[in-house]
Amino acid sequence: VRIISATNVDIENRIKEGKFREDLYWRLNVIEIKIPPLRERKDDIEMLARHFIDKFSEEHKKNIKGIDRQALSILLEYSWPGNVRELGNVIERAVVLTDGDYITADNLPDKLKKAEHEIQLSTLKTYLSDYEKNLLIKLYEAHNRDKEETAKALGIDLATLYRKFKKYGIEEQ
Repeated sequence: VRIISATNVDIENRIKEGKFREDLYWRLNVIEIKIPPLRERKDDIEMLARHFIDKFSEEHKKNIKGIDRQALSILLEYSWPGNVRELGNVIERAVVLTDGDYITADNLPDKLKKAEHEIQLSTLKTYLSDYEKNLLIKLYEAHNRDKEETAKALGIDLATLYRKFKKYGIEEQ
């Protein structure tokens, strides 16, 4: 028998509180894989969204080609308390509601759009880093992917923009 289990609670704390049997924990805990919450893995959101778009487009017999930049930006800024399951639900809803070829911000729930500007519970460094990356993406798109214009709008030189693009993995598509 092989048992694979998952939880979103700290089992070791539950053992200390007497709410989980320690002997059972040691029998089950042969290989432990810790996956950080989605809010700490912002780079995975676009890939997961594309996966769910393909999956739910096929399931609902729709031909959704992707997600527009504004909608993706909203997904990237949300804190995802429900993790990947919540993202999947949001994408399925958007696929069902979308009449066009691409999911737009109008197809996303209002709570995501409202949360777009809320400060998330994370360290200052993480928050500032996420903010800078999203700002770079938004301005790059707003300036029709013109790097020189984007650098001017940010008040930085072109070499600095290139370094920041490399740092955040912003690739030319």
